[in-house]
Amino acid sequence: MREQTGAKITIVIPVYKVESYLRQCLDSVVNQTYQNMEIIAVDDGSPDHCGAICDEYAKKDKRIIVLHKQNAGVSAARNDGIATATGMWIMFVDSDDWLEYDFVENMLAVVPDAMTDIVFSGGYILEFPTKSKRVYALENDTADWKENKKLSLYAKTLAPWFLTGNPQYNGTIAMPWNKLFRTAFLKQNGIFFNTELHPNEDILFCLNAIEKAASFFSTYYIGYHYRQGIKTSSLHRYNPNWPHMAEVFLPRLKSFVNSWPEEEILQEALDARTMVFVSQIMQCYFFHPNNTKDNKIIKQELNQFKNMPTVKRAIWASGSKKFTWRQNILRYVLRLPWIWPTRLLCLGKEKLKGQ
Repeated sequence: MREQTGAKITIVIPVYKVESYLRQCLDSVVNQTYQNMEIIAVDDGSPDHCGAICDEYAKKDKRIIVLHKQNAGVSAARNDGIATATGMWIMFVDSDDWLEYDFVENMLAVVPDAMTDIVFSGGYILEFPTKSKRVYALENDTADWKENKKLSLYAKTLAPWFLTGNPQYNGTIAMPWNKLFRTAFLKQNGIFFNTELHPNEDILFCLNAIEKAASFFSTYYIGYHYRQGIKTSSLHRYNPNWPHMAEVFLPRLKSFVNSWPEEEILQEALDARTMVFVSQIMQCYFFHPNNTKDNKIIKQELNQFKNMPTVKRAIWASGSKKFTWRQNILRYVLRLPWIWPTRLLCLGKEKLKGQ
C-alpha cells in the first residue's frame, strides 16, 4: 500500500430508526482490514434503541465517537460528522448498509497522492430482500476520465440513466457513500449538506464537491452493500415541505447547469433529473392521499409549480428518449389544463405499488 494510505480515515454514520440493521453496519466497519479509523456515529435523536447500541459499541472500541443530538435530519447529522472529523479522509456510510471487510483498504489502495480530493468506487451492491444486484458507477468506461472529466461527471450526477439509455440504470456518482473525500478539501471549501433538502441533498453535495475538486480518481472495486426498501419510505410519505424543496433544489440545479450554456447534454440531463423531482412531488405532495387541501388550492399551487422555469422546460421539452415512458406520460398529462388526469395517473401508480 502507498505511504499516504497509512493516514487516519473518518467514517461518518448517521443513525436514525435502524435498530434491526445497525449492528450489521457497525460490525462491518469496526472489523475492516484497515484499522486506522475514527468512527463517528451520529445518533439523530432516534426514538428506538439505536443510541444505546452505538454507546455499547463505543465502550468496546475506542475508535468510535457517538454524538447524541435532537432529530434534525440526515444532512445535519452528516454535517456534524464532517465538523467533528479529524481523519485525513472522510467516508459516509448509511446505518442500514454494510461494507465488505476490505472496502476501506481497497479504496485507499488506489489513491495516487495525498492531495486527491475525491475517490470514486466502482459502484455498489443493491441488496433486495431476496437478491443482490451490482450497479456500476462508471460502466467500466474510463474514457470520461481522460477528456471532459467534469462535464461527464456532472451529467452522470444529474441523470446517469439518461447517458446510458437504460432507464433502470442508477449510477452512484450522486451518492455521498462509497466514496472517499479528503477532509481538508471539504472543510476548506465549505462543502456541506443542505439541511433544507431530503431527499435530493446528496445530488447538490456531490455536484458541489465535483465542481470544486482539483483532482479525483476512481477504482472499479465494488464493496458497498446498499439496502433497498426501507430508505424509499421518504418517497412515499406525505411531506408538506416539498414545495419549499422545489424552490431550493431546482433553481440551484438550473444555476449550476447555466454555467455551461453551450453544453446541451447538461441541459438535457437537467430535464431528465427535473422529471424525477416532478414525479416525486406529485406522489408525495400534490396528489398524496394525506393532502387534504381543496382542489382549487391544489390546482393553483400546481400551476405555480409547472410554471417554474426548470419544470416548464422539462414538461415541454422536445423529444422523449431522455425520459422513461412513465415520465413521458406524466409530461403529457401535465400539459393539459385539468388536474384530474394527473390525479388519476398518480393514484393509479400508487395502486400498482400496493399490489
